[in-house]
Amino acid sequence: MFHASGPTQLGFTKALSSAGFPVSSDLRVEYNPNMRYGTAIWTLSDHVRVNWPVPGGYELGLILNMTPDPETGESRAFYIANMEGNQMLITTGGWNGARSPHSVAELRTYVKSLSGQENLPDWAWTLLDFLEEHEDECLPFHAEAKVGPLNWIRWHQAKSLPPNFVAIGDAIMKLNPVYGQGITKACIDATTLDAVLRRISPSLPLSNVSKPFFNREASRVQGIWDGTKANDYGFPTTIPAKGEDLSHNAFTRWWGRECLALGREDAAIFSAWWEVNMMIAPGTDLFSPGVVIKMMRRQWLGW
Repeated sequence: MFHASGPTQLGFTKALSSAGFPVSSDLRVEYNPNMRYGTAIWTLSDHVRVNWPVPGGYELGLILNMTPDPETGESRAFYIANMEGNQMLITTGGWNGARSPHSVAELRTYVKSLSGQENLPDWAWTLLDFLEEHEDECLPFHAEAKVGPLNWIRWHQAKSLPPNFVAIGDAIMKLNPVYGQGITKACIDATTLDAVLRRISPSLPLSNVSKPFFNREASRVQGIWDGTKANDYGFPTTIPAKGEDLSHNAFTRWWGRECLALGREDAAIFSAWWEVNMMIAPGTDLFSPGVVIKMMRRQWLGW
């Protein structure tokens, strides 16, 4: 079985063409979010974690999250997450973002300039003060990255492929890393391949694996591509895919935003929104009858 998993897509498309399986350029759809971000990686000592000034104390996971809202004109993000190995990540940046802050003093100025910062809890500012006190001790490492063009090679639309050709991960689709979906997407690919292989005879040569795999995989990841692209298209600096403009999938973006706004008042709606965004549940859960009825009440009756 010929297997491709990395982002170097041109290499294996040329290999397929030279083997008699030409890959049409039309299979590849691409857009550019024009995004950059920076991450500061902190290593927290025992006494820093013990004195962590956040309600509930030190815990692993996302502890602060400010996601930009294109409707307000804000295109920058701010995240703090505690990771395994006593590490903490502070991520800033966004769509057409400028240089990221390289000190807590710069970070405080950055956060104060964000739309919505007035809604941060008091402990968020206390945490920044606390981190500034321990900045020299924790020696944060700063790294910046620019997100290049994102693309999807729609292998399921190929007219002819080798029966034993399989691609997974970035070899199919390069997603915006800010959403943290790449590993989950690769896991979806792997479980899809496992399901296809379990349905065919184990004897050699193998039956046609390529076509059933790509058909099934495409139906599972279409929503990921549409959802992330719809959000990226909310920012005016994004360069859309050929044949599209930034209004493409605007309804998807609007619906997700309204579900999040409604979720601030309704725990069930917020749970559905969170599970869809974390790819725990299918996107159709945000269009269930219960969600639609509540949304109609909010939009037309003001409930």
